[in-house]
Amino acid sequence: MDQLYKWELAHLSALQKLPFVGDVRHEWIWLTITKLGDPLLAFIFYFPLLFAFHERGALKMLVGACISEFLNGVLKWLFHGERPYWYALDIGYTPLMQYPYTCETGPGSPSGHVMVSSTIFYVMITLVRCKWLSTLCWVLYAIGLALIGISRLYIGAHFPHQIVLGALIGILIGHIVSRWEPARWRPYQTFLMAGILVVIGVSTYHGLLFTGFDPNWSIAKALQHCAKAEWIHISTTPVASAIRNISTMLGLCLCQLLSTNYRLKNDFSEYGAVGRLPRLVLSVGHVILACALVFASDYMHSTVLVYYAAVFTANLVNILLIVVFIPYAMRKYVFVFDPEKNK
Repeated sequence: MDQLYKWELAHLSALQKLPFVGDVRHEWIWLTITKLGDPLLAFIFYFPLLFAFHERGALKMLVGACISEFLNGVLKWLFHGERPYWYALDIGYTPLMQYPYTCETGPGSPSGHVMVSSTIFYVMITLVRCKWLSTLCWVLYAIGLALIGISRLYIGAHFPHQIVLGALIGILIGHIVSRWEPARWRPYQTFLMAGILVVIGVSTYHGLLFTGFDPNWSIAKALQHCAKAEWIHISTTPVASAIRNISTMLGLCLCQLLSTNYRLKNDFSEYGAVGRLPRLVLSVGHVILACALVFASDYMHSTVLVYYAAVFTANLVNILLIVVFIPYAMRKYVFVFDPEKNK
């Protein structure tokens, strides 16, 4: 494996020196692309936007994001993948350039950005019914995944084989989830899915500890080799991701319990053009919530347990607001008239 790492490391070093790609004036492009592939955006950006227009599709994408990111963390524990930015320093190789998004604290294989992105966008595209538009989306899908992969290589966060592995697994998960209908699940089914994820995560984590292997070994690597301490974020650990996924699934279960037949309560199509209003409100709501989550992340980072509790609570509230409370408020205080008169 070391031979593969060294061979790929030479190519990553060359990538950072290419005329266009490695130009510091274009650095912001790759940092923006890598941020757009952040799994967190699936929960606080892509889901709220999609839910405003396609409720069932949004729930399907959300479940896909939870499963993909959770399994990504488990696989990272099992595969024990190195990251280029610390591996280069470990072997005495020429250090790679580091950036604000370089210092991920979890293991490197497979790539979480690529894996989750390939899953959620696969699910989204399967919702498109127009043939020519679907074809265009698949082309953009391939281009987008390639750009996210290159951005992860550029900042020294992943080796090429980790990108490819993440894409393949993510596409497979997306293909499977696209055939599901989470909007029709009963609360116990959603709770069971969350329980399965918990069992897989806990058994993997403690199984590694039992065999004498530290699942958190990569955090020490990041702390040792990151160029700037402020670039290290606890939100990049597999445990933080797992908590986000579990709390999201439990939040979805609560949504089902709080709203009998909630699948139909968010459909504002019968109100014609006026039905666009809740979509706007949902979009604004997700932006506010995203800012709150970012603030919580920065404010709570000094205490691990408090931070994890904040992540759990924030994601639980996120789902409840988007799926239940905001649509409920729209129906109660906005759409209090007869839809037949507004067609």
